[in-house]
Amino acid sequence: MVRRILSRLTAFWAVVLAPLWGDVALADKRIALVVGNSAYQNVVRLPNPLNDATAVGNMFRNAGFDVVDSRFDLGNIEFKRAIREFTYQARDTDIAVIYYAGHGIEVGGTNYLIPVDAKLATDLDAEDEGVPLDRVVRAMEPARRLRLIILDACRDNPFNQKMRRTMAMRAVNNGLAKIELTLGDTMIAYAAKAGSTAEDGNGVNSPFTAALLKYLPEPGLDVRLAFGRVRDDVWSRTGHRQEPFVYTSLGGSEVSLVPAAPKKTEPTPPPAAADNEVRRAFELTVQVGTKEAWEAFLEDYKTGLYADLARVQLAKLATAPPPQDSARQAAEADRAWDMVKETNDRVAIRKFIELFPASVHVPNARHRLDLLEQATQEREAAAHDGAKQCEDDAERAKAAEIEKQRQEHDYAERQQRLREELKRADIDLRKDADDLAQREHAEQERLAARREQASSVSPAALMGNVGTPSEGVSGHDEARRNQAEAVSAQTDAQAQADRERLAAEVKKLQAEKARLADERARLERIMAERLAARNDDVGKPLAGRETADLPALTSSPPRIAGPPARPKSATAACRDLLFRAQIDEMSDAYRNTLQHCR
Repeated sequence: MVRRILSRLTAFWAVVLAPLWGDVALADKRIALVVGNSAYQNVVRLPNPLNDATAVGNMFRNAGFDVVDSRFDLGNIEFKRAIREFTYQARDTDIAVIYYAGHGIEVGGTNYLIPVDAKLATDLDAEDEGVPLDRVVRAMEPARRLRLIILDACRDNPFNQKMRRTMAMRAVNNGLAKIELTLGDTMIAYAAKAGSTAEDGNGVNSPFTAALLKYLPEPGLDVRLAFGRVRDDVWSRTGHRQEPFVYTSLGGSEVSLVPAAPKKTEPTPPPAAADNEVRRAFELTVQVGTKEAWEAFLEDYKTGLYADLARVQLAKLATAPPPQDSARQAAEADRAWDMVKETNDRVAIRKFIELFPASVHVPNARHRLDLLEQATQEREAAAHDGAKQCEDDAERAKAAEIEKQRQEHDYAERQQRLREELKRADIDLRKDADDLAQREHAEQERLAARREQASSVSPAALMGNVGTPSEGVSGHDEARRNQAEAVSAQTDAQAQADRERLAAEVKKLQAEKARLADERARLERIMAERLAARNDDVGKPLAGRETADLPALTSSPPRIAGPPARPKSATAACRDLLFRAQIDEMSDAYRNTLQHCR
């Protein structure tokens, strides 16, 4: 009896001082996050992940896990938030498990779990719309004994067929890629070997999840052996089409998700004790005088005189009012409080309250416990809010950077189009100006030839026909003079028409040049207005930089002058004087002028 009482006191002090001495191991704390994504918005719905995740969550609850968080049909933000919250829960955990059922994909050697709102139009979208497997692994780092990730995510992925590749070197494959574990005490289980696909199954659950439900809850079964049996079961059930695979960095000690049940042993009756031993135990129990002490005495000595006396004493204690704390109990409570009153360990303070509920120190203990719990909650809330704010800020900054890059790309394309259009307009204008100049030169040559032909009758030839005034003008010479005047008038009219036509062409060309100049000014104004918002982000205004290197239009096309206005022909004047001489209407001034015609 003495040894029994001393052993109980020793156990009490061991529990109280466990946080300080670290000699007593606590029971493993186990938590699990279960995610099932079925209702995909941009591809065909998966039938089984919802059922699989529900069954696995119930399995963990029935196995006695401390926390089981089941989530279904998570979008991108909800998925990442659930992983972040699980990281906070895993900080004081021995065993942490994450189970995921849904679509998974490997892009460029990186594995991603796919939320239900993902579109994955290109291979680059996986970085923003998927959840990297490395992030899931990092979320479990705080767990102390076992970090287990179970992925039923190797199904034939419909995103592969519609995803556009932006880089030839970036491979997009069905299934998940191999993973190198850098974190100890970690195990990652794939539903199918790397690079292969898993079957969704025709039953309520997939073949992989059905095997998990069969073997993982077995008490005391090491997780490596459990997943070995899962592999054999799936391999056989699928006709050797699907082979689960496990990546692990576990040590040599056995780890089970469900602890083994304690072995039951039939109590053996105590050997017959000598009368003196019973008497000493009875006397010691009388000195203690508590209900617990008499009950402990009766557990060891169920029959005999002292047992009957103990029952009488126990009955008295049951009918008597509860006694006040004895001096010894008060002293023990004082010593226990002195050891825990400065500690921040909530477990030790709770144990003190349980063992000494009537102590005068209990109110102080409860107050300190409330303060510690409040401070812990505030720290966790602050850390949670800070992490969420940082993640939201990072996501907003990333979205802003993507939008900025898109706008810069659009501006560059518009600038290039404007540059090419202005170059083409300048080339066309120069070409038209050259053609017009060539036509004008040819026309001038043609008109010069006509003038030479019209002036073929020289003044000398006409003077040869002048005789005496009495001879008169022959009819043949009159016809030639009239013909020459007609040719001259026709040449002048044709030259005038050519000048008007060329002037019209020049006017049209100048109008086209003015239109192109207005178009360029309009485009520069539009670009300046659209880029004005970015002038605060760069040192130099973008409007000037965007238009500085645009090709300038030729200041003006070559001036196309019409044929020079033909003054009154000297030949025609001479012919007129000769005609007057023939009809004897010459004055002295006319005669002086006629001399110059020779």
